[in-house]
Amino acid sequence: MAVGRLGRPRILALTLAAFAIGVTAGGYGYWHSQPRPITVAVFGPMSGDYADSGQAMLAAARLQAEKINKTGGIHGRPMSVVAFDSRSTPDRGPKLAKMIADSDAVAAVGGYFSSVSVKAAPVFKQQKMPVITGSATAPELVKHNPWYFRVVPDNNSKGRFSALYTDGVLNKHNVTVVFENDAYGKTLAQAYIAEARKLGMHIDHSFAVDSSQPGTGQRLYSIVHQLKQQQSGSGAIFVGLLGHDAAQLVAKLHAAGVNRTI
Repeated sequence: MAVGRLGRPRILALTLAAFAIGVTAGGYGYWHSQPRPITVAVFGPMSGDYADSGQAMLAAARLQAEKINKTGGIHGRPMSVVAFDSRSTPDRGPKLAKMIADSDAVAAVGGYFSSVSVKAAPVFKQQKMPVITGSATAPELVKHNPWYFRVVPDNNSKGRFSALYTDGVLNKHNVTVVFENDAYGKTLAQAYIAEARKLGMHIDHSFAVDSSQPGTGQRLYSIVHQLKQQQSGSGAIFVGLLGHDAAQLVAKLHAAGVNRTI
């Protein structure tokens, strides 16, 4: 990897400072007859069901780079961004991380999903590639990894807060938990359930959904059917699913007339 005379540690500090000021994103742009650009990789779901989220990450990166470049870049060097497509596939994480580390990028932004990021993290650590994420919240992502950074609360904090809110603000003390069976959903559900039990709440049911397998819609329908059969207007449902599946579940619950706080 070519990082120029500044070296990776200096580039890391400058790049992460630029991310913090902007939108946790790298840069875009090319200046003709100017010093070699500082390249930042953006990896996320650039195609597939969640392509809109990946493309939003990329657009934010480009906007931030334009802003940086208009003010002279970093030490006179412009920033550029290169996109890498995770395809929302966790097993692609290690290969993608190696591709990024072998590229001209000096830092990376991503990934969008915890499941992909957790798989990629060991490779980034081994290659000493700095990475920052604004959405991957699995606690293990940054644990014992000095090269991975996060600008949002992790699932331990989110799960605990959600349980406290359910109990103390919504005043609901019986809850059903529906979660994605991956690095994101499992850790979120575990944190929520642990805090709920400390508060004396009762966990009525806990349902895991694996959206990587076929038949997700049928699984959601089955969950709704069970909740309909055991209707209780006083309970709540905590949803720890991915966006599209969460929307499907909420729609099915309303269509079935399941009267729960969601």
